[in-house]
Amino acid sequence: MTGRNAGGDERPRWRGPLQRWFGAVRRQLGRAGNSPAHEQAEPRFQRSTAPVAVPAIVLTCDRYHPLTEHMIMRYDAEWPSHPFTFHVPYQEQRIEGTHIAPRQTPKAIRATVLELLAEFDSEAWVYWCIDDKYPIRLLQPSVTQIAEAVVAEQLPWADGLIFCRCRKLLLSAHLRDETRKGPNGVVLLRRKDYSQFWIHQFLRVKVIRHVFQQFPESIPQAKGMDAMLSRIKLPDDHRLYVVETNLAVFGESTIRGRVSGNCAASLRSHGLGVPPAFEETDARSFMGTIEAGGRGSG
Repeated sequence: MTGRNAGGDERPRWRGPLQRWFGAVRRQLGRAGNSPAHEQAEPRFQRSTAPVAVPAIVLTCDRYHPLTEHMIMRYDAEWPSHPFTFHVPYQEQRIEGTHIAPRQTPKAIRATVLELLAEFDSEAWVYWCIDDKYPIRLLQPSVTQIAEAVVAEQLPWADGLIFCRCRKLLLSAHLRDETRKGPNGVVLLRRKDYSQFWIHQFLRVKVIRHVFQQFPESIPQAKGMDAMLSRIKLPDDHRLYVVETNLAVFGESTIRGRVSGNCAASLRSHGLGVPPAFEETDARSFMGTIEAGGRGSG
Protein backbone atom coordinates (compact mmCIF):
# COMPACT_ATOMS: atom_id res chain seq x y z
CA MET A 1 0.00 0.00 0.00
CA THR A 2 1.29 3.47 -0.77
CA GLY A 3 0.53 6.99 0.38
CA ARG A 4 1.14 10.31 -1.35
CA ASN A 5 3.15 13.05 0.32
CA ALA A 6 2.87 16.79 -0.23
CA GLY A 7 5.26 16.63 -3.17
CA GLY A 8 3.15 14.08 -5.00
CA ASP A 9 5.50 11.09 -4.67
CA GLU A 10 4.10 7.73 -3.72
CA ARG A 11 5.77 6.41 -0.58
CA PRO A 12 5.17 3.09 1.23
CA ARG A 13 3.27 3.43 4.49
CA TRP A 14 4.97 0.53 6.24
CA ARG A 15 8.17 2.44 6.93
CA GLY A 16 6.80 4.17 10.07
CA PRO A 17 5.70 0.96 11.84
CA LEU A 18 8.85 -0.81 10.67
CA GLN A 19 11.15 1.87 12.08
CA ARG A 20 9.25 1.83 15.39
CA TRP A 21 9.67 -1.96 15.46
CA PHE A 22 13.40 -1.59 14.76
CA GLY A 23 13.63 0.89 17.65
CA ALA A 24 11.80 -1.38 20.07
CA VAL A 25 14.03 -4.33 19.27
CA ARG A 26 17.18 -2.19 19.57
CA ARG A 27 16.11 -0.92 22.99
CA GLN A 28 15.47 -4.49 24.11
CA LEU A 29 18.77 -5.89 22.85
CA GLY A 30 20.92 -2.82 23.48
CA ARG A 31 23.96 -1.92 21.40
CA ALA A 32 27.27 -3.05 22.84
CA GLY A 33 29.14 -2.63 19.59
CA ASN A 34 31.89 -0.38 20.95
CA SER A 35 33.21 -3.03 23.34
CA PRO A 36 36.03 -5.37 22.30
CA ALA A 37 34.82 -8.50 20.54
CA HIS A 38 36.22 -10.87 23.20
CA GLU A 39 34.19 -9.14 25.92
CA GLN A 40 30.84 -9.69 24.23
CA ALA A 41 28.75 -12.82 24.53
CA GLU A 42 27.75 -14.17 21.15
CA PRO A 43 23.99 -13.70 20.51
CA ARG A 44 21.54 -16.57 20.38
CA PHE A 45 20.06 -16.64 16.90
CA GLN A 46 16.43 -17.59 16.51
CA ARG A 47 14.13 -17.70 13.51
CA SER A 48 12.30 -14.39 13.43
CA THR A 49 8.52 -14.45 13.92
CA ALA A 50 8.19 -10.70 13.25
CA PRO A 51 7.15 -9.40 9.82
CA VAL A 52 10.23 -9.12 7.61
CA ALA A 53 10.50 -6.06 5.39
CA VAL A 54 13.72 -4.47 4.17
CA PRO A 55 13.96 -1.40 1.92
CA ALA A 56 16.33 -2.15 -0.98
CA ILE A 57 18.07 1.01 -2.19
CA VAL A 58 18.74 0.76 -5.92
CA LEU A 59 21.31 2.97 -7.62
CA THR A 60 20.07 3.36 -11.19
CA CYS A 61 18.66 5.85 -13.69
CA ASP A 62 16.00 5.79 -16.42
CA ARG A 63 18.31 4.42 -19.12
CA TYR A 64 19.31 1.47 -16.93
CA HIS A 65 15.78 0.52 -15.85
CA PRO A 66 15.74 -2.61 -18.05
CA LEU A 67 18.79 -3.89 -16.14
CA THR A 68 17.10 -2.96 -12.87
CA GLU A 69 14.01 -4.96 -13.83
CA HIS A 70 16.24 -7.91 -14.71
CA MET A 71 18.03 -7.65 -11.36
CA ILE A 72 14.70 -7.70 -9.49
CA MET A 73 13.49 -10.65 -11.57
CA ARG A 74 16.64 -12.54 -10.61
CA TYR A 75 15.92 -11.96 -6.90
CA ASP A 76 12.37 -13.20 -7.39
CA ALA A 77 13.73 -16.30 -9.15
CA GLU A 78 16.62 -17.11 -6.79
CA TRP A 79 15.00 -16.00 -3.53
CA PRO A 80 11.19 -16.10 -3.91
CA SER A 81 10.67 -15.25 -0.23
CA HIS A 82 13.12 -12.33 -0.22
CA PRO A 83 12.16 -9.48 2.14
CA PHE A 84 12.90 -6.56 -0.19
CA THR A 85 10.89 -3.63 -1.46
CA PHE A 86 13.07 -2.06 -4.15
CA HIS A 87 13.22 1.73 -4.01
CA VAL A 88 13.90 2.53 -7.66
CA PRO A 89 14.79 6.11 -8.62
CA TYR A 90 13.53 7.67 -11.83
CA GLN A 91 13.77 11.07 -13.44
CA GLU A 92 11.03 10.96 -16.10
CA GLN A 93 9.84 7.38 -16.57
CA ARG A 94 8.92 5.40 -13.47
CA ILE A 95 8.82 1.61 -13.41
CA GLU A 96 6.10 -0.31 -11.62
CA GLY A 97 5.78 -3.83 -10.34
CA THR A 98 5.57 -6.11 -7.35
CA HIS A 99 8.19 -5.27 -4.71
CA ILE A 100 8.91 -1.89 -6.42
CA ALA A 101 8.54 1.56 -4.85
CA PRO A 102 9.23 4.17 -7.59
CA ARG A 103 10.99 7.29 -6.29
CA GLN A 104 11.45 10.43 -8.36
CA THR A 105 14.91 11.87 -7.74
CA PRO A 106 17.33 14.41 -9.24
CA LYS A 107 19.59 13.28 -12.08
CA ALA A 108 22.86 13.70 -10.17
CA ILE A 109 24.15 10.45 -8.64
CA ARG A 110 24.98 11.91 -5.23
CA ALA A 111 21.64 13.71 -4.96
CA THR A 112 19.77 10.59 -6.08
CA VAL A 113 21.21 8.39 -3.33
CA LEU A 114 20.83 10.99 -0.59
CA GLU A 115 17.20 11.53 -1.63
CA LEU A 116 16.52 7.78 -1.52
CA LEU A 117 17.93 7.68 2.02
CA ALA A 118 16.30 10.88 3.29
CA GLU A 119 13.27 9.22 4.86
CA PHE A 120 15.23 6.61 6.83
CA ASP A 121 16.83 6.77 10.26
CA SER A 122 20.63 6.57 10.25
CA GLU A 123 20.59 3.29 12.21
CA ALA A 124 18.02 1.59 9.97
CA TRP A 125 19.09 -1.39 7.90
CA VAL A 126 18.65 -1.28 4.14
CA TYR A 127 19.78 -3.54 1.33
CA TRP A 128 22.18 -1.72 -0.98
CA CYS A 129 21.88 -2.99 -4.56
CA ILE A 130 23.03 -1.22 -7.70
CA ASP A 131 21.64 -2.09 -11.12
CA ASP A 132 25.00 -3.34 -12.43
CA LYS A 133 24.90 -6.55 -10.34
CA TYR A 134 22.37 -9.38 -10.26
CA PRO A 135 22.20 -12.64 -8.29
CA ILE A 136 22.99 -15.90 -10.06
CA ARG A 137 23.02 -18.16 -7.01
CA LEU A 138 22.26 -17.56 -3.34
CA LEU A 139 23.14 -20.39 -0.98
CA GLN A 140 20.07 -21.17 1.10
CA PRO A 141 19.04 -21.36 3.88
CA SER A 142 22.13 -19.41 5.01
CA VAL A 143 21.31 -16.21 3.11
CA THR A 144 17.74 -16.12 4.43
CA GLN A 145 18.96 -16.75 7.97
CA ILE A 146 21.39 -13.84 7.68
CA ALA A 147 18.59 -11.58 6.44
CA GLU A 148 16.37 -12.60 9.35
CA ALA A 149 19.17 -11.94 11.85
CA VAL A 150 19.77 -8.50 10.35
CA VAL A 151 16.11 -7.46 10.40
CA ALA A 152 15.58 -8.78 13.94
CA GLU A 153 18.65 -6.80 15.13
CA GLN A 154 20.43 -9.95 16.25
CA LEU A 155 23.67 -8.44 14.92
CA PRO A 156 23.73 -5.24 17.02
CA TRP A 157 27.52 -4.98 16.66
CA ALA A 158 27.38 -4.80 12.84
CA ASP A 159 26.69 -1.92 10.47
CA GLY A 160 27.18 -3.83 7.23
CA LEU A 161 27.28 -7.40 5.99
CA ILE A 162 28.18 -8.90 2.61
CA PHE A 163 27.35 -12.55 1.96
CA CYS A 164 29.41 -12.61 -1.25
CA ARG A 165 33.15 -12.87 -0.51
CA CYS A 166 35.27 -12.29 -3.59
CA ARG A 167 38.11 -10.27 -5.13
CA LYS A 168 39.75 -7.85 -2.67
CA LEU A 169 37.83 -9.29 0.27
CA LEU A 170 39.78 -12.52 -0.17
CA LEU A 171 42.94 -10.62 0.78
CA SER A 172 43.98 -10.11 4.40
CA ALA A 173 45.11 -6.55 3.58
CA HIS A 174 41.45 -5.52 3.44
CA LEU A 175 40.38 -7.29 6.65
CA ARG A 176 40.84 -6.65 10.35
CA ASP A 177 41.93 -9.27 12.85
CA GLU A 178 38.41 -9.71 14.19
CA THR A 179 35.80 -12.41 13.66
CA ARG A 180 32.21 -12.86 14.80
CA LYS A 181 29.68 -15.65 14.68
CA GLY A 182 26.49 -15.24 12.71
CA PRO A 183 23.43 -17.51 12.36
CA ASN A 184 24.19 -21.25 12.41
CA GLY A 185 27.84 -20.54 13.14
CA VAL A 186 28.54 -18.57 9.96
CA VAL A 187 31.91 -16.89 10.50
CA LEU A 188 32.00 -13.15 9.77
CA LEU A 189 35.23 -11.23 9.12
CA ARG A 190 35.50 -7.53 9.84
CA ARG A 191 36.39 -5.38 6.85
CA LYS A 192 39.05 -2.68 6.96
CA ASP A 193 37.84 -0.44 4.12
CA TYR A 194 35.13 0.01 1.49
CA SER A 195 36.44 -2.72 -0.84
CA GLN A 196 33.57 -4.30 -2.82
CA PHE A 197 31.21 -1.54 -1.70
CA TRP A 198 29.24 -1.96 -4.94
CA ILE A 199 28.33 -5.60 -4.25
CA HIS A 200 24.77 -6.08 -3.02
CA GLN A 201 24.80 -6.10 0.78
CA PHE A 202 23.05 -5.13 3.99
CA LEU A 203 24.12 -1.72 5.30
CA ARG A 204 22.87 0.72 7.87
CA VAL A 205 21.77 3.98 6.30
CA LYS A 206 24.55 5.93 8.01
CA VAL A 207 27.21 3.98 6.09
CA ILE A 208 25.84 4.78 2.61
CA ARG A 209 25.02 8.34 3.61
CA HIS A 210 28.55 8.94 4.90
CA VAL A 211 30.09 7.70 1.65
CA PHE A 212 27.92 9.79 -0.64
CA GLN A 213 28.28 12.91 1.48
CA GLN A 214 32.01 12.71 0.72
CA PHE A 215 31.40 12.61 -3.04
CA PRO A 216 31.21 15.83 -5.09
CA GLU A 217 27.78 17.05 -6.17
CA SER A 218 28.65 16.43 -9.80
CA ILE A 219 30.02 13.03 -10.86
CA PRO A 220 30.51 13.01 -14.66
CA GLN A 221 30.97 9.24 -14.89
CA ALA A 222 29.84 6.57 -12.43
CA LYS A 223 33.15 4.73 -12.87
CA GLY A 224 34.92 7.69 -11.29
CA MET A 225 33.37 6.81 -7.93
CA ASP A 226 35.79 3.89 -7.57
CA ALA A 227 38.80 6.19 -7.26
CA MET A 228 36.88 8.55 -4.97
CA LEU A 229 35.83 5.67 -2.73
CA SER A 230 39.40 4.48 -2.27
CA ARG A 231 40.27 7.85 -0.70
CA ILE A 232 37.48 7.77 1.90
CA LYS A 233 38.50 6.41 5.30
CA LEU A 234 36.13 3.93 6.87
CA PRO A 235 35.17 5.32 10.32
CA ASP A 236 36.07 3.01 13.21
CA ASP A 237 32.47 3.03 14.42
CA HIS A 238 31.14 1.84 11.05
CA ARG A 239 31.62 -1.89 11.49
CA LEU A 240 31.41 -3.78 8.22
CA TYR A 241 31.65 -7.56 7.88
CA VAL A 242 31.86 -10.21 5.16
CA VAL A 243 31.18 -13.92 5.40
CA GLU A 244 34.35 -16.01 5.66
CA THR A 245 32.95 -18.61 3.26
CA ASN A 246 31.20 -17.25 0.19
CA LEU A 247 27.42 -17.76 0.03
CA ALA A 248 26.52 -16.11 -3.28
CA VAL A 249 27.39 -15.69 -6.93
CA PHE A 250 26.63 -12.41 -8.70
CA GLY A 251 26.93 -11.46 -12.33
CA GLU A 252 27.94 -8.03 -13.56
CA SER A 253 25.40 -6.57 -15.95
CA THR A 254 27.70 -4.35 -17.97
CA ILE A 255 31.35 -4.16 -18.93
CA ARG A 256 32.56 -0.73 -20.02
CA GLY A 257 29.03 0.38 -20.77
CA ARG A 258 28.07 -2.68 -22.83
CA VAL A 259 25.82 -5.51 -21.66
CA SER A 260 27.99 -8.45 -20.58
CA GLY A 261 27.66 -11.81 -22.30
CA ASN A 262 26.38 -13.44 -19.12
CA CYS A 263 23.77 -10.72 -18.55
CA ALA A 264 22.66 -10.87 -22.19
CA ALA A 265 22.09 -14.61 -21.86
CA SER A 266 20.15 -14.11 -18.63
CA LEU A 267 18.04 -11.33 -20.14
CA ARG A 268 17.07 -13.59 -23.02
CA SER A 269 16.27 -16.47 -20.68
CA HIS A 270 13.77 -14.18 -18.93
CA GLY A 271 12.22 -13.13 -22.22
CA LEU A 272 13.57 -9.59 -22.02
CA GLY A 273 16.34 -9.41 -24.61
CA VAL A 274 19.18 -6.88 -24.64
CA PRO A 275 17.79 -3.33 -24.31
CA PRO A 276 17.98 -1.50 -27.68
CA ALA A 277 19.89 1.40 -26.09
CA PHE A 278 22.83 -0.92 -25.27
CA GLU A 279 25.48 -2.74 -27.22
CA GLU A 280 26.42 -6.29 -26.26
CA THR A 281 29.84 -7.79 -25.60
CA ASP A 282 30.91 -11.44 -25.45
CA ALA A 283 32.95 -10.71 -22.31
CA ARG A 284 31.59 -12.22 -19.10
CA SER A 285 32.05 -11.17 -15.49
CA PHE A 286 31.12 -12.97 -12.28
CA MET A 287 31.68 -12.35 -8.57
CA GLY A 288 32.08 -15.26 -6.16
CA THR A 289 32.01 -19.00 -6.77
CA ILE A 290 30.31 -21.87 -4.96
CA GLU A 291 31.88 -25.27 -5.32
CA ALA A 292 30.00 -28.55 -5.55
CA GLY A 293 28.58 -29.36 -2.15
CA GLY A 294 27.93 -25.71 -1.34
CA ARG A 295 31.35 -24.51 -0.27
CA GLY A 296 31.99 -21.02 -1.50
CA SER A 297 35.11 -19.24 -2.71
CA GLY A 298 35.97 -16.01 -4.56
